[in-house]
Amino acid sequence: MTLLVATVSFTASVFAAPPVTEFNNSSGSIGFSQCNYNGEFAGKGKEKIKAKDFYGSYVLSDNLAFTADIMHSGTKNITGVGDTSYRFNKIGVQYKMTDNISFLVGNLNRNVSVKGVDDRKNSLYAGASVGQRLSDNMSAYASYVFASKYSDYNLGIIYDITKNIYFDVGYRNIKAKNIGAFVDRDFTAKGINWSVGYKI
Repeated sequence: MTLLVATVSFTASVFAAPPVTEFNNSSGSIGFSQCNYNGEFAGKGKEKIKAKDFYGSYVLSDNLAFTADIMHSGTKNITGVGDTSYRFNKIGVQYKMTDNISFLVGNLNRNVSVKGVDDRKNSLYAGASVGQRLSDNMSAYASYVFASKYSDYNLGIIYDITKNIYFDVGYRNIKAKNIGAFVDRDFTAKGINWSVGYKI
């Protein structure tokens, strides 16, 4: 789970975490997400594969922020497939185009392991995020990121518990295509994630 979402500013991450929104109100954000995703390979399985996601952002200017997102899963024996795990790491920048819309670009390092075969790839990613302040302490966001043989979209709600601490809950769908030697076989991880973050 891109790291927050508002109509007035800019500061969040975008991945399993919420995207940056309040650029003017903080220097950045750090957070932790627990991801309860269903893992599926080549249409088989749909087994729960939990993952942990650590993310952060640092605001560089009124419309530019550095973002990082590190997600690692445990290993799960998917029925009809075998031991499966995944890792998706992103480092990039988020550029605010309007108060609600940002452009995302950076490097994606992915590794999906199926039956002991590791599929490792580094590629450029790009995408966009949109955020909307719903009330004084609640915001909604959506983001979409794509790379070579990879797509990732995320929807969520952020609730500000205090001025610096927030809670986020969202839905994420990640797809990695053509895993290793398994041509035309895709891996999908999708489901609910929640996170707790701190605005610096």
